[in-house]
Amino acid sequence: MNAVLVNGWGVADRQAAAAIPRSPDAQLEVVAVAHNWREKLERLSGSVLLGYSTGAFLLLTAPELWRRFERVVLFAPFPDLKAESGQGGRVNTVQLRVMLRSLKQDPLAALSDFYQRAGLTIKGRLLLPQPAEELCWGIEQLLGTSADAAPMTRAECHVGECDPLLDATRLAELCPTITVVPGVGHDLRALVEGSGFRL
Repeated sequence: MNAVLVNGWGVADRQAAAAIPRSPDAQLEVVAVAHNWREKLERLSGSVLLGYSTGAFLLLTAPELWRRFERVVLFAPFPDLKAESGQGGRVNTVQLRVMLRSLKQDPLAALSDFYQRAGLTIKGRLLLPQPAEELCWGIEQLLGTSADAAPMTRAECHVGECDPLLDATRLAELCPTITVVPGVGHDLRALVEGSGFRL
């Protein structure tokens, strides 16, 4: 089985891949949140298309890419992260702008702050998972773009009940088929385990 994961913002590809349990014959390719994510995904196909957090958001902006896959599973998806939009995000526009400024001044400190706010665990020494310019690009997408919530009903969606970045109740209103995983936050491994997903 071949699968592709469009990763979350600021998460190392290796860390994300390790969070997805899979059988020995399953292959997983990880696509980072970067300016060329779409071009990379257009060259790939497989049994399962996965999206996590900002990766799930990007997939919601381009549902036409889903047809190359038999199954689509989104973890911590949102049409708009900005709290002001009322589309399931809990992060204020001002916070995103501050994050963007911080990334340009001290990327490691900004990433560390994000991990803390999102309730994500840092294993070992924190390193930038990609160049700071790509991290800035990801935040710029969150600031300037919204997605349609409708495609969420065509995917298997899972959100943590205790996610500090997302409003699970609002997301369930937007997508009645979404699974709200009890006692789980924004961490990919916990979401995957709580949902029972495996490749």
